[in-house]
Formats: sequence, C-alpha cells, structure tokens
Amino acid sequence: MIIDLLIEQYKKLTVGLTEVDILQIILCYSNEYFFEQISHWTWVSLYSDIDVLRKQEFHIILMQYELLNYCSIPLGRRRRSIYRYFRKFFKMNSSDVNMLIYELFRRDDILMNKNYIETNSKTPEDKYYYLVETYYIPDRWLKEIFGLSNDSLDYIKKKYKKGVTSPKGIFRDAFLSFEIKRLFIAYVPDQVCVINGQRLLSTKPDIISVLLKSYLMLGTDVRSLYLKYKATIEFYINSDELVFVDMYAFKIFLRKLPFVLWLGPDKFRYCELTIGAIDSMFLKINFEKYHNTEISSKLLYQDNRPLFEKLGLSDYVEVYYLLMNHKDKIKAVEVAFKDNFIISFGTVDIDRQILFILRLFKSLEVKEFLRLYEEFYGVDIQTLSLYKLEIDKYRINDKLYWEKEEILNREENKNLVIDREYSVNLTNEEIDKLEPKLDASIYSLDWVRMLFKSVVGYPWPSKLTVANLELLGYEMMEDFVYKAKFKIIDEAIYTYLDQVRILDITQNDKTLLQHDKFQESLKEFCSNFRLIEFEPDLYISLRQLEENGITKDDLYNYIDSVELFSNRNCFTIDFQKRLGFKNKLNSLGYSNYFYESILKCSKRFEYAQIGNTTLFCNRDESITLFNLIEEIVFSFKSITICDLVRLIRQGYGIEITETQVVALLKRKRKTDIFYSKQREKLYRDFDTYDEEV
Repeated sequence: MIIDLLIEQYKKLTVGLTEVDILQIILCYSNEYFFEQISHWTWVSLYSDIDVLRKQEFHIILMQYELLNYCSIPLGRRRRSIYRYFRKFFKMNSSDVNMLIYELFRRDDILMNKNYIETNSKTPEDKYYYLVETYYIPDRWLKEIFGLSNDSLDYIKKKYKKGVTSPKGIFRDAFLSFEIKRLFIAYVPDQVCVINGQRLLSTKPDIISVLLKSYLMLGTDVRSLYLKYKATIEFYINSDELVFVDMYAFKIFLRKLPFVLWLGPDKFRYCELTIGAIDSMFLKINFEKYHNTEISSKLLYQDNRPLFEKLGLSDYVEVYYLLMNHKDKIKAVEVAFKDNFIISFGTVDIDRQILFILRLFKSLEVKEFLRLYEEFYGVDIQTLSLYKLEIDKYRINDKLYWEKEEILNREENKNLVIDREYSVNLTNEEIDKLEPKLDASIYSLDWVRMLFKSVVGYPWPSKLTVANLELLGYEMMEDFVYKAKFKIIDEAIYTYLDQVRILDITQNDKTLLQHDKFQESLKEFCSNFRLIEFEPDLYISLRQLEENGITKDDLYNYIDSVELFSNRNCFTIDFQKRLGFKNKLNSLGYSNYFYESILKCSKRFEYAQIGNTTLFCNRDESITLFNLIEEIVFSFKSITICDLVRLIRQGYGIEITETQVVALLKRKRKTDIFYSKQREKLYRDFDTYDEEV
C-alpha cells in the first residue's frame, strides 16, 4: 500500500518518531489529489494484522493537520479559506464549518499566533525567534534551510538566545507552522549520524545526550566526557560546527543542557529532564516562602520532596546545582548561591533568624540551639563552623539569651550581671521579705525593680541580678521575670491568666498586662470564654462566674437565644431588651458591655462599634450603620428622617443625627433607597415614592 511504502521510506530518514508521528508528517504534504486517492478506503492500516487508524480517525487527523496548515495564512483571508476548503473536501454543512472555525480560533493549544508571526513579522528574521530560542540549531542549518545571509544570521545571533533542545522535537511542536516543519523534514535526513549503534541528529545536545546515557546513574566528570566527546566527533563526524574551543567552553555548554544533572562542581549524571519540566518545577516551588532568609538546599528538598522525586532528583545536592544553573528562572525574589549548599533569598539578616528561635525560649543551651537552627533552616552550623560572630552576640558561657546586649546595656541594669561571681547576694532577711510578695507566675521587670527598691533599698541595683532572682525561684528574659519552673514565657503567662479571677489592666502590673505577648494570650482566653471583659480593661474569669451559678453552657445558651431572637436582623442589646428578650444571664446585672463581649467572642455575629454601642447582625458580610437604616426603611416602606433618627436613638440606643443620615445616603451609591429632600422622607425605592406622590 502507498501508506506502508511511505512509512518505510521515512523510518529510514527520521529518528525518534513513532509510526503515527511519521504518518502525520506525511500528511503535511497531502493535497486534494492525495486525499481523493484514500478517501474511499474503509480503513488505513500500518500493519496487515492490526488496524491502528480507522477511516474516521484518519479523517480527523487529516482534517486537523490540513486545518493547521491553513493557520499560516494571514488573518485577513484565513477564515474564508478554511470555510471554502472544508465545505468542498469534507462535504460539511455551514453550521459544522462555523463550529469548527470557532473551536479552532478559541483553542489555546493550537497557537496560531506563532504561525501568524512567522508570516507577518515586520523584520523577516524575527519570524524565527521561537524556533531559535527553543531548539539548538547550528548556524549552518539556518543558512541552508532558510537561505539566510550572513547579515541575517548575525542579527538573529545578537538578538536571540540560542536554545538547547534537540531539533527532533520540531516535528511534534504545535507552536511551529507546517511551512517550517516541511523544510526541516526535507533537510534533516542528511544530518543523521550513528553513535553506539543509535541513529541521531548530528548536533551537540544529541551527541552529548547519547554519550552521557552510557554512564547510567553513576555519572562522570567534565574531563572524561569532554575527551570522549572529542574522540567521538573526530572518529565519526569530523564537523567543525561540533567542536568546542576548549574544555571550559564544553563545561559552560553542559550547564545549559536540561538533561545534565550536576552532582558537584565537575561531576554530573544523565536525567530525563526537559526545559518544560524545569520551568514547571520553578512555577510550583513557593520561593516567596523563603524571602529574606538564608537556608540550606536540604530544607528546600525536604519542603518539596514529592516534586523533586517525581523529576528524578535524589538529594539536596542535585537540587542545589539544578537551581543554581537555572537561577534566572527564579523571579519572585533575588537569590544567591553560597558554599556548603546554602542559598540566600532576598536581603538576609542572620541575627533575625537567630532571634526568631531565641525569642520562643527563655534561654537555650548552645547544643540545643544548633539542633533547632538546623531544623528551622536546614543549616548545620556546628559542622560548617558558620555564624560564630552572630551567635556570640547572644552567648554567655554555654547558653544563648534573648536580647542579651539590650539587657546588659540598659542604664538601669548596668550592674545586672549574669555570672554569679559579680553579684551582691541578698541577705536572708531580704529574701524573707521578698518571697511573700513574689507569688505570681510572671511579672514585668519594671514591677520587680520597684519591689526591690521598696524592700531592699539602696543599693538595690547591685542586688537585682539573675543570681538573686534564681534564689527567689525566678528567672529573667526580655522585660519579664517569671518562675523558673516554666520552660517558656508563654507557659508563665498562661498560668497567670488561668489563676486570675478579676483582672484590671489599668491597676495591676501595667507594663506586663499591656505587653504584646500578654495581649495575644489574653485574646485566646477571651475567645474560649475563660475570661470575659465586663467593662473596658476589666475582665472576670469563668471560674468566678461559676461560683455565682453561671457555667459555660449558660453562655452558649445565651448566644443561641440571642441568635434565634434576632431572626437575622440588625440589633443591639438595648433593642432586644425593649422587644422583651429575657435570659438567665440578664439577672447578673452587668452593663451592656458584658453581653456585647460575649457576642463578639462567639464569632457568630458581624458587628460594628458606633459610639458606645455595638450593632450586631447574624450575617456573613460586614455591617455598618447603613445596613440598619436600610433594614428599617425597607420594613416601613417609607419613613421621615425625624422618625428614623428617633427610632434609632430610642430603640437601638445609638446616637445619630439627621445630618449623619443624609450624609450616609449621599455616600452610598448602590442602594434602592430614595431620599426626598422636599418631603424630608426616605422611601424603599423610587417606585414607592412615585406611588405616594
């Protein structure tokens, strides 16, 4: 059969293509006469015993490739040409052709814009930019295939970066027009060589790939492969376009090849990687996660292990060299590759990284800190002998301390020395006076300083030392003094809040209670109803409420009752009381602030603070005062501004003026409410106003 003969012919001339690929290439040359010869066949066989392509499938393939061929026609004539062609040869009706054209121009995977550029570029040489930047095509090939002059070739070489992918991928590339593919199909059979029994194209990437595969997973070094490559091209090909100036130029070229996976400065192995796979990998790695941080590639490998293993990367060393050789693909942050497989992202501050760990603990043994640092950043500091100067800033003997320099340099604490030998010990009498006054789990340093000043007297600064605090069962870190039994400050703060019954932020240890770390823990306690703010900066514990007969179940019952009573409408505590809402908690006699705090911490309601009153609503979107105004107007259909203001003031307990209402209406553009300035009245919409008038 004619198809079988053509396939056998092309199998001898092409490399790395399946029989179906070859058939599709043949169809690139098809014309109306060729189609007429085969259109009556029941099927098309590649083998006598296996029917690979049925007639229907063959028609689809032919239609797609002929359709793609027409994509290279300039846009002005493209639609008309496609329409006439398929009406004539495929006997398609108008609706089918229109649908086909629609699908073609809508699809992104058939990239007609590339083909359009090839035929409509202002500068003729620019139509080759995708081809040149994607594939490794020797200069001689470009001149002989496209008839380029030396000037045109110089223009392309200066403007475009040369690709590194084997030219054999051109035949399957949907980004290229069939005009270019046909030229290559006619040219490449004369550029085939045989190495190690394999037929391949005589280009640098193809030859290096075959030679490198022979080393399997063991890999090789630059010198060994260079000598083998040099001997190979001298023995088989002897072509000047395959020669490298020296071994250094050979090494530079190897770094560009995607299938060369480096294992060290000079050692590498073969890996089934492509430019597309590498580009996809860089898109999937979240480099912004490491912004302004210095890490080891070991951490990067651990964080993205499934991705790297899927690509055939076996350890962090291979990851390091792969990223380094393609670092220009990292766009999210600036990156620098250092010795010992360390990578810096953005502006790195080692002190900040050290403090990130230290601030979580009161103090750390050096060995424990080194372990934690490797866990956080993947860097083995001890083995690599790194960051000694930075660590010494926080080191005293065999421990690291948070903000050591700040503690030692404070003017008031200039005599506060860590080493016991320099401290002035407290007397037994002073210890007896201080111990009863130090019973809480944590204090601020300011509060302890005042206590020492009042109890010890002068010279109290020389006695406010870490050694003396340890005698009292306390330790110091940052601005805190806390009981030594706690491993971290957070535990001491937790115990403090857990034991308190009434907490007064304004009267107790202000420096402690207003500290950011304390406020974070306080919010957590409030969210669990372990503490409830019953007045501004005044908190009552759940334990205290339970002594008065109020349990956590009662709190949730109150929240459920309020939610049911509100019926998803806007409300305030005063408004519900006026409507007759009653609950067990109302008997406690607290102000509205207590009940508002409960509803806020429940997270079931959106709320807005308006003056001294909180407006609530059981909705999934944020609310404002305008939501209340809109709700009232819609329920009344129309209402005067005077009545609206009186209702909001007296019913909801919200102080508002008529001027504020008008200003809100002017700012709110997307609303159906219509305001009649003449009548000083608000209407649900203009139609309601029109009916009344």
